[in-house]
Amino acid sequence: MSKKHAVVMFIAVLAVIATVMYIVEKDPLLIHPELRAVEKPKLDLDRLPRMVLAFYYPWYGTPWGQTGAWRHWDEGGHDPDVFIAGRRDLGATDYPVDGPYDSKDRSTIVRHFKLAEEAGIDGFIVSWWGFGTFEDQVFRLMLDVAEEVGTSVKLTIYYETVSGGRDETAEEIERILGEYGGREAFLKVQGRPVVFIYSRAVNQMSFRDWDYVLRKVRHDGFDALFIADSFDERAAEVFDGLHTYNPVGVLSRGGNLTDLYVDAKKLAEEYGVLFAATVLPGYDDTHIRQPGLAYPRDGGETYRKTWEAALLSHADWVLICSWNEWHEGSEIEPSVEYGDLYIRLTAEYANSFKAGERR
Repeated sequence: MSKKHAVVMFIAVLAVIATVMYIVEKDPLLIHPELRAVEKPKLDLDRLPRMVLAFYYPWYGTPWGQTGAWRHWDEGGHDPDVFIAGRRDLGATDYPVDGPYDSKDRSTIVRHFKLAEEAGIDGFIVSWWGFGTFEDQVFRLMLDVAEEVGTSVKLTIYYETVSGGRDETAEEIERILGEYGGREAFLKVQGRPVVFIYSRAVNQMSFRDWDYVLRKVRHDGFDALFIADSFDERAAEVFDGLHTYNPVGVLSRGGNLTDLYVDAKKLAEEYGVLFAATVLPGYDDTHIRQPGLAYPRDGGETYRKTWEAALLSHADWVLICSWNEWHEGSEIEPSVEYGDLYIRLTAEYANSFKAGERR
């Protein structure tokens, strides 16, 4: 064989290898055919418990609390050590009724559980950014406190970001389920732990990769439910449920939230997965972002309007954006501006939702 022919053959072999690697990268089940037989759990949607869950942020710190320093209250360049008109300069749209608090303080966690129980909230979806992070430390503490005080409020994580490839993601989710999923205070439905996946994480990998991740997790013996922040049909194929974190984009554009939720419910039914509709009291992040976005609370009418959209869609669950995202002004936790108005409204609507008939 001439040198020229050898070079041509070598290039051809490299091309074949590259093609195979590309195909395998696009379809990981080619090298893991054992995962093809893994199926999603079949949910009994008619017996699915009606639940109201709230997105919860465990990232606040104060100098006098367990954290020992300001954390997140200084978002957007604010200085909480400075007082303006008698209030600390917080990176928050509204002002907590008792002032800034520390997420690591047990008394704060207990207070939040009690308020949530009063509001008819069944669980917190806790923002989670990886093992060993501040938020992870608080989540562990919340599980401990929940089990100590016997609250009815269950806890799960909001998987915010993917820190590696599909195999690393599968390993991390398996660790989440291994360390937390069996805890008494961890949210479970029909015997399965529930994990919510935020849109950032959903979009960091292809739906094919997410399909691989969830198949691998189940193949490895972890039976759980995964609820994606997406209304994409491909998400309905891969995940066990659909939701959206925040409907402010639809509202600010003048869109019809009821129609969006009705369509999402139909998609979920078609694929046999659950649908969770999100309600919102209002939104204003202009204190931490420029130019930012604001949507008015309108004296509670925005909250009522979004609850009505959720009820009309016959959602399986209702999610609240949010319990305490003070940066974006979407909190229902009591504030100086609104008192406990949104706790009372939540209790009213949560009761109606849970008592309502299924379609």
